[in-house]
Amino acid sequence: MVKITSKQDVHQWIEQFSAFSSVDAIGQKRYFVFDDKVRGGRLTLMRYLDEQWTLHGVGDDYCEQAETPMTIEHVCGLVWKHRSAINRAMKSLVTA
Repeated sequence: MVKITSKQDVHQWIEQFSAFSSVDAIGQKRYFVFDDKVRGGRLTLMRYLDEQWTLHGVGDDYCEQAETPMTIEHVCGLVWKHRSAINRAMKSLVTA
């Protein structure tokens, strides 16, 4: 599994998303949950079968009403910004 330490790793992580993300067969998407370092809750990054990316956040003080569509550029920025939280979540997958 990819550990994100450089911006090049971000692209590799995105390419391998289906290898480690969970499956929501009903929603026809794959998803990955990690800590929201900005608001203190949890973020769920989702990729639908049609390649559309979305994001949803929830925490003690907030719950977004709907998923937010994201471009691949926004996904790259989000992954880079939250790389420490994503790396921790990836590590927990390996040790689980």
